[in-house]
Amino acid sequence: MGGIIKFIEDRRVLMACTILSVVLIMAFQELTQRLGGPMFDTLQGGYDLMTLRELMLVYGADGRASYALASITLDAVFPFVYGTLAIGLLLRLAAFPILRWLAILPVFVMAFDLAENVQLYFLLSGFPEITEAAVSAASETTQMKSLAVLVALLALAFQLSLRLVLVIYQQVSRS
Repeated sequence: MGGIIKFIEDRRVLMACTILSVVLIMAFQELTQRLGGPMFDTLQGGYDLMTLRELMLVYGADGRASYALASITLDAVFPFVYGTLAIGLLLRLAAFPILRWLAILPVFVMAFDLAENVQLYFLLSGFPEITEAAVSAASETTQMKSLAVLVALLALAFQLSLRLVLVIYQQVSRS
């Protein structure tokens, strides 16, 4: 376990994950432009059957196929990339050993994101025969992912703030 943690904390790994995250975000932006509408898993507050049907029609058959493919390829890799980055940053920024446990939070984000990707694939592939229950379940997963992202980002902001306060305190103490 220690070897994996050292690997995740390595600056080169963090830099590679940062670069890959930017590349994947750019790919998702390109996909969004080609779809002609927002990717429904990015909608704030979730989505319902009517919203989903409207977006699916805007996407068209080719757009739905591209989105489905991206869900099981690019968006299957992305959680591991940003998750590794977030875990590594949380571990590196931990001002006290007890705070290293916060690095578990991105794992929840990754799990929700991967579950959401599977649900999206089946919704996109199954259109127009999609049920309200399937849409509701996918929307709830999207909302849970969003909440988990918020909690992980707050943990990262907390770690960074605490680290900065300690650095400032040490500088003031030396003078």
